[in-house]
Amino acid sequence: MYAYTLPCNSSLSDTLHVELTIFNTNTTTPESYTIGFSQAGSSPVVATLPASFSLTDNGVTVTKDIPIAANNLAPGNYELNINIDTPPSDLTESNAKKIHVMIQVNECAASAPTCFFTDSNGEFLADCSGDLVSTNEGGKFMLVNKKNGVIVSTNPGQFYYNYIWSNDGAAGSAVWTSTSGTLTNLVPQGANAVHAYTFDTSGFTQNLDAFEIVNHDGTPCGPSGPCTINVGKGQTLWVTWHLAYSGIGLPKPGATYLCETADEVIGAVANTNIAGACSTSAKGYNSRCSGPGRRVRRGNRRRLPWPDRSPSDRPRRPLPAVSLPR
Repeated sequence: MYAYTLPCNSSLSDTLHVELTIFNTNTTTPESYTIGFSQAGSSPVVATLPASFSLTDNGVTVTKDIPIAANNLAPGNYELNINIDTPPSDLTESNAKKIHVMIQVNECAASAPTCFFTDSNGEFLADCSGDLVSTNEGGKFMLVNKKNGVIVSTNPGQFYYNYIWSNDGAAGSAVWTSTSGTLTNLVPQGANAVHAYTFDTSGFTQNLDAFEIVNHDGTPCGPSGPCTINVGKGQTLWVTWHLAYSGIGLPKPGATYLCETADEVIGAVANTNIAGACSTSAKGYNSRCSGPGRRVRRGNRRRLPWPDRSPSDRPRRPLPAVSLPR
């Protein structure tokens, strides 16, 4: 018996080396016998069988090669049976009458999803140094307050939770879900805050153009899902979830005034039945500064004004010219 264990959706190419020997069991010497091979039943594994040949009962071993092959085997168990057609009375017990091939293909391990926050332009949130954060945590945002302490907006003003997963296994339906309690200090925006779109992985690039395609051409999935999307093998799923800070119009939280110690957490968690859950978070800080510090700088493209100088160093507005009487 030949046994193989293969990873998901893999191919098999091997050669079986079959040895056959016939010994003299009577007084007539030498004698020749016709040996043949035949495949029993159907199988996705293809065997290239040797032509029938003549074998003499002189005890000399003859080796025949049988190539076997299979492509893109899905998870499961497979068998290949090859019969050796011989005159049984004239063959010793050392010769097998059948070749049995067993193949086990393991289940596909789903690739892990990635998730992250962006603003409404598809730009990553930034950290306190102005570097863009493409991972699921580390981004910062600002809470913009009135003098009376009421929050009027955030910077950025809106957020997008992004969920990306590439299917490298078998085709199937991915059910994207989010349940109560999966948002922290965030609320969905609009009747269809969730949109889902699938791309061909071979040509997929994670960029702003793809972000726009998801939001404009993607399947609308309501304010929070669920949504069923067919994700074939070799396709990439991108889901966006349009969100905003839930504390607008409320008194500012007891958050810090420094970006470096931001502690007002926003977060989102979503899931697909195939790839699993992915959570992302960011931290906010109040806009009025009670000590040294700086607001988030969003890379080289956009910067929020916040002079790193003391009040005495800031340029003063020139006084208007006054004409004195002579």
